[in-house]
Amino acid sequence: MSFSSWVWKYMKRAHPDSDGRTICLIQNTDGKVCPNTFSPTTGTSTLMMHLTEKHDISGKKSDLSGKRQKMIDGWICQDTDGYTQTEDFCITWATCGLAYSLVDNQRFRKTFRLSYPVNMNRKSLSENMVRLAEKFDRAVKDKIRGRPCTLCFDGWTNHSQKIVNLVITCDSCAYCLDSIPVEHNNENTLKSILDEGKQIIRDLGGILIAVSGDNFSGVVAAITKFCAENQQIFGFRCLAHSIQLTINDLSHISPLNNVFHSIIPNFVKHFNDPDNRKKLHDLQILSGKPENQCLRPTKPNVTRWSSTYLCICRIISLKNFLPLVGLVIPEGEWDLLYFSRTLLEHFKECTDLI
Repeated sequence: MSFSSWVWKYMKRAHPDSDGRTICLIQNTDGKVCPNTFSPTTGTSTLMMHLTEKHDISGKKSDLSGKRQKMIDGWICQDTDGYTQTEDFCITWATCGLAYSLVDNQRFRKTFRLSYPVNMNRKSLSENMVRLAEKFDRAVKDKIRGRPCTLCFDGWTNHSQKIVNLVITCDSCAYCLDSIPVEHNNENTLKSILDEGKQIIRDLGGILIAVSGDNFSGVVAAITKFCAENQQIFGFRCLAHSIQLTINDLSHISPLNNVFHSIIPNFVKHFNDPDNRKKLHDLQILSGKPENQCLRPTKPNVTRWSSTYLCICRIISLKNFLPLVGLVIPEGEWDLLYFSRTLLEHFKECTDLI
């Protein structure tokens, strides 16, 4: 998540030890801080939507910096409803949650001056998107023609759709090649996808020098087989996936397996009960915590890296409340939790760097 967005003027990320959630800093009309908080994985688009819909703060002229205000002063003219065009522009900007950087974009400025195409609908929009995708393909071809490329692929993040994503990296840029539906993620199927990716790069005029993928056993076998048939191509494993697989291996080693396969599952199971979640919330309120600082139970998510670390941080943060809601963790297991937090913190830092 980028912290350069304008939303961080109104939002604050709490430390994982105490919360880890994103807190809205806006005061409501009653003088109290907004009670809404957001999970650590919430994107800036959702935060923008909250600010514009709940607080309507970005429509004010004062929300634009002096430099940006000067940039749009050239568009100003008096409108019949009492708002200047600049003010309407700002209101539109806030309502749609648009990025401030767009105001510097010459293509956007040109498009903004044009009238809305009256014949545009979902169908024609899709048709235009397809044509635009074809144009992007030609642009990618120009970028990678004659250049060394790496083919990266990642398997089923969404197991229900069973899609493998192909990406080209060239000159420090990544280009999405294709999303290929597959029925089985075995060695032969994935090897055929690599062959297809190689042909796509060849058709685009690029030079394939390396392949990489997640470290699933079928992926590793497919890359090994592919490189054996194409000895001029180097195969390597994804570092980010390697970190996560290392954590997975650690989770099966005693005594850490007790944290991963006993303490955390018991915590998650206990707070799957809405009554226990309500008790936890009410106890925090009784302790004097403001509504927007009350901690919620979190659980690991296999598609969200570092979520196990964040879950352990949350358990530790709630230590004083857990016995009061019927969840007792023996003292010796708390030592394991503290150790696990320290250990996984290093892996999280590496993941964040990648």
